[in-house]
Amino acid sequence: MIIKSKLPPLHASVQLVHDAVVEQAGTAATETLLAGFIDGYISQAVGPCLLVKTPYGETIPTLAYVTVCAPAGSGKSPIGKHFRDHFDRWVEAYAAGTVEAWQEYEANKEAWKAQKAGILKSIKKNASLGQPADVCLQQRLLELEKSIPKMPPSAPRRFENTTFTPWIEQAARHPATLFYADEGGPMLADLEKDVIGALCSYFSGMSPSHARSNTGVQVVLALPTVIVSIQPSVFTSFLTTPKGKFYLESGKASRSLYYSVPEWEFAEQSFSPSGERGTTALQAVLDRAEYFFGLQDQLNQNGWKDRKVLEMTRPGSRELQDVERYLHGLRRSAASAGELAVIDKAPQNILRHAARHHEFAGIEGSIEACEIADSAEWVLWSLDNYLDLTEQGQTSGRNAEKDAETLWDLMLNGLRVRDCKIPKRQLSEEAFNIGLVRSTHFNEALGVLCQQHRATVKNGYVLWDGPDRLGHLLCKY
Repeated sequence: MIIKSKLPPLHASVQLVHDAVVEQAGTAATETLLAGFIDGYISQAVGPCLLVKTPYGETIPTLAYVTVCAPAGSGKSPIGKHFRDHFDRWVEAYAAGTVEAWQEYEANKEAWKAQKAGILKSIKKNASLGQPADVCLQQRLLELEKSIPKMPPSAPRRFENTTFTPWIEQAARHPATLFYADEGGPMLADLEKDVIGALCSYFSGMSPSHARSNTGVQVVLALPTVIVSIQPSVFTSFLTTPKGKFYLESGKASRSLYYSVPEWEFAEQSFSPSGERGTTALQAVLDRAEYFFGLQDQLNQNGWKDRKVLEMTRPGSRELQDVERYLHGLRRSAASAGELAVIDKAPQNILRHAARHHEFAGIEGSIEACEIADSAEWVLWSLDNYLDLTEQGQTSGRNAEKDAETLWDLMLNGLRVRDCKIPKRQLSEEAFNIGLVRSTHFNEALGVLCQQHRATVKNGYVLWDGPDRLGHLLCKY
């Protein structure tokens, strides 16, 4: 079996996230799970408060849809519980602090309804008696309509399972809704098509209309984050169902980031929840999230006006355009419409990722090129995870060892680089030109070289042994 390097690019994280992952993770597998749950929680905290401008002048949301895939027993539940429980406690505390305001609102609303009913009854009675319209009653009704009791602020809400109408009614109270359940399989299976379609629209910054019997057609702002925690086999089985095919065809799957732990990696380094771990760095992440929940409350009371809009520096914009060119090359190797959609959504996911992590870390100013490059590593790693998940059980007919030798020959003789070191993304581009057209083929070949200790991947670079003047290999890493 060819084992590919699946280590998450932790070096490309902001310090706050890096420290929390290192503190809590006992293995490379749990690093992946933690990185996924933290990214999803950052989206729930920062995403509703923040927009980002693309190089083409559009303004897009910074929300994320995150899929955390790992085998049963890998630790998804205890790791995700940190964030689920923290969110639920914050919501409960907020609700407890607004109990009196809601009680007063309900009493005022009942009094308002009774007063309105009395005026309407008098108007109807006068009409039935053939009396002329009472100007005073009409004026009182108009004034009453202008003084509808104002609903107190609401907390965001987490859904494990919902249909369209309850979700949109909650979004009308607080748009920042979180879709997250401990077991993502049932949640995906129960998602209705109208919910999936609306999630796609809201991700793109478009608010679909919603018809209600008492208010007519309304456009409701919703700012959802989705975290799907699921086993790889359950996820791939779901994609073969009619609803799973709609999930693919609608574009919902292509909007997600995939934090995936392969079976072999978990088998080698299983999760042990009993290990002693600190909580300082994790608590710093949770405290930072609470700050943004408070900011959401202010925005919610102000009608979500004046949300912050981040921009990129010129070097940052050029870096993103460089990545777009690289991704355009990958389009030629896409084996399905689903893969093509994931590749096409990647540039926006890179910008979203960079913006929300920039803001969460408290970085001043515009988004720099180095931040775009770091986020590109995460999104390209996610893209590889998606390809691995959707190719499970398929055979490509390729010989990975032969591909490895072809790649090795390129690294020794076909590259103009110093010190036998090259960015992984650049090496992938070069590999495309020698026939390794799919990123999975490149990763498998590179995995063989790493297994054979002829190369290694470190901090986004590939390093290998270079020959001296006599042709003997010298270790450069």
